[in-house]
Amino acid sequence: MLKIENLSVVLNKTTILDDVSLKVGNGERVALIGPNGAGKSTLLNTISGMCRPSSGSIHFNNVEISRESVAARNRRGIARTLQHSSLFGNLSCFENVLAALQRGQRWWRSSQSAKISAHDLLERVGLTTRSKETADELSHGEKRLLEIAVAL
Repeated sequence: MLKIENLSVVLNKTTILDDVSLKVGNGERVALIGPNGAGKSTLLNTISGMCRPSSGSIHFNNVEISRESVAARNRRGIARTLQHSSLFGNLSCFENVLAALQRGQRWWRSSQSAKISAHDLLERVGLTTRSKETADELSHGEKRLLEIAVAL
């Protein structure tokens, strides 16, 4: 599903990632661990398109995506969340996801298909029963799940 080959990232003449290769199969879960400054965030930023590789390649579902935009990768199902929450605490879980789906539009006048997609995303992350509760009412772990739904 995800194949990274000989990936390097150089920023301001400093090598952040050097010749990284990695494969993640469909349905496989992988933990990325290391000390501060090891390049974990840079690798995730490069996979999601927030950072451009200096060399190497990234393939997702056998398609080269190394030079695709963040938006193009999002459409493929690649997204990332950040450490600090970007949720609207006073909006419901459903409204948070709907706002992300309708980005740049009037989300409070959303289409039926957007509403169905929002429900599907909440179901996918296991938050269907919490859809009417505000983001502020969720536990830390549930907020992270909501952030994943928003990212997707």
